[in-house]
Amino acid sequence: MFDQMNQLPDIKEIRPDVAGVFSQVLQDTLRRLDKTYKAFFGRVQRGQQAGFPRFKGRPR
Repeated sequence: MFDQMNQLPDIKEIRPDVAGVFSQVLQDTLRRLDKTYKAFFGRVQRGQQAGFPRFKGRPR
């Protein structure tokens, strides 16, 4: 996750559509994605029913 966060400035230089997005928003997205996948693979490892991670909007 931190490797991806360190790449954000380079990505913002290359991709003009991402350049206008605040860095904190991109970092928060990476954190939520990391948390989701850790929970998913944790359930898989414990042998529980693990549905694939789905996008859920912030204000539910």
